[in-house]
Amino acid sequence: MSAWAEEQDQGVLIALGLYMALLLRLVQNAQRAKDRAGSFCHGVAAALGFHVLVNVAMVIGAMPVTGIPLPLMSYGARPLCLFLAIVW
Repeated sequence: MSAWAEEQDQGVLIALGLYMALLLRLVQNAQRAKDRAGSFCHGVAAALGFHVLVNVAMVIGAMPVTGIPLPLMSYGARPLCLFLAIVW
């Protein structure tokens, strides 16, 4: 996120907005679920939210750098495909 923030000023706000929209959509789907899939959506939303929150806090200097990558952006090809399959 920090390397992208250096190159794209408003692009970071768009990326954070898209992450927020994805998180809200996951929570909304979890609340509407009539079976146990809702708890799975809550888990995916919690994991995504935690990773985004920690990564942004590291970039702005509020937390020490721990090496948690940003989902859907800085993992690599295989984890990207896996996370996209989980979110789908």
